[in-house]
Amino acid sequence: MSSLASDLRVERTPRMRAIRVLLRVLLGVGGGYAASAACSAALAIVLVRAMGFERGESTVLCAMLGFAFYLFALLWALTTAKLGRAALVFGGGVLLGYGVVQWLSPIMVSAVLLPLPIGG
Repeated sequence: MSSLASDLRVERTPRMRAIRVLLRVLLGVGGGYAASAACSAALAIVLVRAMGFERGESTVLCAMLGFAFYLFALLWALTTAKLGRAALVFGGGVLLGYGVVQWLSPIMVSAVLLPLPIGG
């Protein structure tokens, strides 16, 4: 009976590793993208409001920095020891970034998504 249990554990171990790797890649790709987009948008608004940058310069600078941040986030998600820590950091970055965007944005971001009336 013990050999059957050990065979089952050996069979589950590669599957669990594959699932963990898949979750890690999905978190790195999706969570890293969301966190980098949120932080880039927040930084662009902060640069315009607090530092006096032009809107176009701020947008281009933060778009370029967003690529570097996304690469860092993806690599960090793939190499960190704890998957939960990466999820918390990415979730916190998304909430903080979009919170700053909502707080400092001159218009409501959700207002852009509303359909415009057709006709008049």
